[in-house]
Amino acid sequence: MVFLQYIGEIEKPMEQNASISIFDKGESAYDADEDFDFYIDKFYRDVNAFGLCPKKPSSIIIKFARLDQITNTAHVHAISYGKDNDSLIEIYINPSTWEKFNKPKRYFLMYHELAHDVLNLDDLDDTESNRGKLVYPAISTYERITMDDFIESYHALFEELVDN
Repeated sequence: MVFLQYIGEIEKPMEQNASISIFDKGESAYDADEDFDFYIDKFYRDVNAFGLCPKKPSSIIIKFARLDQITNTAHVHAISYGKDNDSLIEIYINPSTWEKFNKPKRYFLMYHELAHDVLNLDDLDDTESNRGKLVYPAISTYERITMDDFIESYHALFEELVDN
């Protein structure tokens, strides 16, 4: 199973008997030509369209990091560190994952991680009833995801947040 994971402390369990340690961001992380600001701006436009108005943080860091070269991270597509810190978006993306992902999966990945850092949401439980939802932790089940699936997923999440 492949996981997207929010990491906020020294170690955070991904699944039973598995964990990721914080990696050395200075050695592993690097900037790329990818325009991640595009995804951030679209996320804020979309969330605002639903009447949700999260604060845009003063510090935004989105970089590639060779997560597949770090112990216990072979199946991690991205890690976010800004959950519960409204002044920070900090996301590290596995470049080999990014390269392999199509457009809908890239959107899913970015919105998933931004849901952690901006909306302070946790991953859902890995159950069949949660499959296909934006904050479902296993993107490996999204092999045939379309942009329509992605749009329906974030609409459902944002509507749920508005209703609560």
